[in-house]
Amino acid sequence: MKTEIPRSRSKQRSSWRKVLSGVTRVVGDDILGAGFAYHRFRRVFEPPTRTPKRVLLVPPASPGSVGDEAIMNGFISGLTHIAPVDITLLSYHRQKCWSHMQGASGECILHGYLKHGSMRSRLRFASEAARHDVVCLLGTDVMDGHYSVRRSLRRIELLRIAAAVGVHTALVACSFNDQADERVVAALRALPRSIHLYARDPISHASMREALRRPVELVGDPAFLLDPDGSPQSVQRTVEWISQRNRDGMVVIGVNANHSNLARECPSLADSHLVTLFRQALAALHHEDDRLAFCLIPHDARGEVSDVALGEKIYQSLPPHVKSDTYLMRLPLSAAGVKAVARHLFCAFTSRMHLAIACLGQETPVGALTYQGKKFHGLFEHFGLQGLTLDPQGTVTPTAVCSFIRSIIDRRDALREQIRARLPAVRALAMKNCELALPATLNGEPMVGA
Repeated sequence: MKTEIPRSRSKQRSSWRKVLSGVTRVVGDDILGAGFAYHRFRRVFEPPTRTPKRVLLVPPASPGSVGDEAIMNGFISGLTHIAPVDITLLSYHRQKCWSHMQGASGECILHGYLKHGSMRSRLRFASEAARHDVVCLLGTDVMDGHYSVRRSLRRIELLRIAAAVGVHTALVACSFNDQADERVVAALRALPRSIHLYARDPISHASMREALRRPVELVGDPAFLLDPDGSPQSVQRTVEWISQRNRDGMVVIGVNANHSNLARECPSLADSHLVTLFRQALAALHHEDDRLAFCLIPHDARGEVSDVALGEKIYQSLPPHVKSDTYLMRLPLSAAGVKAVARHLFCAFTSRMHLAIACLGQETPVGALTYQGKKFHGLFEHFGLQGLTLDPQGTVTPTAVCSFIRSIIDRRDALREQIRARLPAVRALAMKNCELALPATLNGEPMVGA
């Protein structure tokens, strides 16, 4: 029989726990502060003399998203175009590393940092950051607390640590929701002014400046700097199928279905509803014009209901006469390979932003089933494009999707001309991420081209 602890003793223990927790926090902060000061001291009195200069690149998440791969490859390509650099990639998990990325020569693993944020991880990052000349964190859409406030705050902490040890630090290619969490806004606002902030679209740029009340540079998404790669067999098979349909007098529409982000915005859009939505919409389009063919393009392989799994369900659900004019792009997927395919599409409809960027980068008109505020609107604003977004929180029916895609088909030539005219300026803004991230001088040595 268990002995019941008197309430007074229980309260006493609770009070002691609070005191111990407070002491631990204070001591922990002192240890961290001492560690940061040590690394900053070393940088001042033992400045690195390396050439090429070293860049520590912090990704938005662990591998699995073709979009994250696109932005990382594009950013690395841009950096190496400006100057000789030695790039280290950070990973958040031992078994899910970015070490496969071309252009990087080292890796730093902060296993479990986003989940636990341990003191050991922070000290490890301080030590690693201090060995570099520049720390760049790719903000994408993970910095405003939309997916996880805790993880956004921990990424912000990495920026603070890098600046604390005296490294040139930048938050690059960031989207920002106009309804960002107040705790995240406060943490970003409190960052040292030495940390540079770059917003990747005009709407995010305005939102960040208004919310943070500090300078923010307007840039473009580094994924626009990604070079397409048509060499993988899965890409060659897809392009051959599209080319054959074109020879047969048909036009091919790229289609992407994304459950994970849309379900967060609109819980009624379960995977079964999305399968029905796309099956009926594609069947209706094919019924209106049997010259239309469809290429289903997954853009993320993570989760139980990934783009790959959802695309397979949609493909298998199609009526036989529509299925015969539909192709499902198979694994393995790569960002450069998807961009190569995008060039051959007549137009596209997607709920993944970096598939939209792949299309725009190849002058292919694209419309989007949107999520997370106005990040798609900001992307299209770079090109002065309107009427290319469909809000899932409205009435999304097969008829609405069919009409939306039909409007893109009808406007295709005009849209293509406008994309072609604006693309050089957008690519220049994408390159601006890299130019700003590498300062004109590092430790008194000029950076080539900066």
